[in-house]
Amino acid sequence: MIQMNFGKQFKKILTLFIIIPLSSGYAFDPFEDSGLPADRATKYIEGLGFKVGEKNILKDGTILLWEVGTATIKQKPEDPNFINSRRIAYDEALLKAKSNLVNRLGVELSGSIVSDCKEGNFPSPEIIENPNLETAKSILGKGKLLLLSKIDNALEENGLQPTLIKESQLAEEEKIAKLQEAADYAERLLSRSEYQRDVKTIANRLVSGVQTVMVFEDFTPGETNGTISVAAAISEKTLQLAASLSQNNPDLAPIGDPFNTGLSIKQTIQEIGKGLLTKQGVQMYKDENGNPLLLSFAHSQAITNSTDAKLRAVEKAETNATQYIVQFMGEMVSASKAIFESQTLDELTNSEEHIDYQEAFESKKGVTFDTGGLPIEGITKVIDWAQPHPLTNQEIIGVVQAWSPSSSLILQEIDEAKNSSSNDNSNSSTTVIIEDEYSSESKSSSNIDF
Repeated sequence: MIQMNFGKQFKKILTLFIIIPLSSGYAFDPFEDSGLPADRATKYIEGLGFKVGEKNILKDGTILLWEVGTATIKQKPEDPNFINSRRIAYDEALLKAKSNLVNRLGVELSGSIVSDCKEGNFPSPEIIENPNLETAKSILGKGKLLLLSKIDNALEENGLQPTLIKESQLAEEEKIAKLQEAADYAERLLSRSEYQRDVKTIANRLVSGVQTVMVFEDFTPGETNGTISVAAAISEKTLQLAASLSQNNPDLAPIGDPFNTGLSIKQTIQEIGKGLLTKQGVQMYKDENGNPLLLSFAHSQAITNSTDAKLRAVEKAETNATQYIVQFMGEMVSASKAIFESQTLDELTNSEEHIDYQEAFESKKGVTFDTGGLPIEGITKVIDWAQPHPLTNQEIIGVVQAWSPSSSLILQEIDEAKNSSSNDNSNSSTTVIIEDEYSSESKSSSNIDF
């Protein structure tokens, strides 16, 4: 088993409390960062130039959505299961972020429909003529089209069909007024509970391609339990990558940009460095050729110091890393099948059960995903590592896996990394040396992609 060495030891920080009279005006600043993980996650996202809970427009005109999820680490640091409890807390925090994204996607979907009504531009049925076009855009388009057909029927009963209004002989001012009336009526419809249910069903099925960009942990001295927060993001590019992953089809992946390149896998992991101790989940990067790359980070715990226990922990960490990749794919398989096979919205909303992320978070239940019987090809272990947690000295076993639309292209680099580890006599893939002190945030490489 390869050990990663730290050049510095974790140092406990003592907090000094200074009493300042209230009259000074500096006793409490409501806008000051509290230092809690959720606030740090939000500050991190804002530092990148984005907003949480808002529609962020990227340079290529596509949408990027950010959400933060937080969960409690149930076990105290002195508990033997503390390391596994951290992993469970991460899973719950990601579920919370996904449930927030469902709400956000629902808002975006509703807003898009109202906007279409106002502009008189309903999507064409041609978007669903090719059922084999399993792209994120076609899935969103078909789901939206089914919902629009229901709304269109209600608009027709009131003489407010946007397409007919736009094509009518009315004066331009009258068209604008009528289209606004149609948009207002559609907005009222979408606020009803039955339509909200429909919107949520479609939004739930679109929570694929969620990447965990940063993980923040807090173990404030004197507090009963620690907390974990994740900064999670979803974009058109990550949805496309999820579709490519679910179908084993590189053609569905976002196109790489050779003029906007990133780092090699080895360089990316070395840049993350000490952040490996807290980094969990899947993140999208650009490789040295500008192509999209997924790295999955997972932890496990060795119950004893025996070699067998460590090997079993590595296997568990590998399983966790693979599961995170499957979770990144999300419901893409079942979503595309249900949406493309449904001819009406009722067929879609009454189809097989799908994951309700809000319910899953509230019940603290794990979620599983249907891969449609398709094997996920091209997932490769890059490294495994072992390192004591600096707070508890319990051993963390970590694994990093890689996947890309053209996974065969990354095998050569991984093989070279294996061969470059001249001191490696174990089954591990390569060695990463962490020379910095422990950090309570996961740290991301500079070549992160959205």
